[in-house]
Amino acid sequence: MLQLLANIEGLRLGTGVIERLVQEGDARSLRYVLQLLTPASILATLACHAQIELEDVLELDELFYDAKTSAMLSTR
Repeated sequence: MLQLLANIEGLRLGTGVIERLVQEGDARSLRYVLQLLTPASILATLACHAQIELEDVLELDELFYDAKTSAMLSTR
C-alpha cells in the first residue's frame, strides 16, 4: 500500500524507508504514515535528496505527533 501510494504520488523511497514506515504504522496508524509521505518528500527536497531517505523519515518523528500522542500531551 505504501509503495503503491508513493508510486502514484511520484515519490521515490530509499533503502529502509518502507520498513520504517511499516513500523510507524504498526505503532500508530496507517493513516498517520500515509500522511507523512508529503512532509517526508518536502524534507528530502530541502536536503537535496533525489528520493526520500531514512533520515528524512526519522526527522519526522521529531516534528510530528500522531493524534493519540497529541491528545495525551494536550491533557497534561
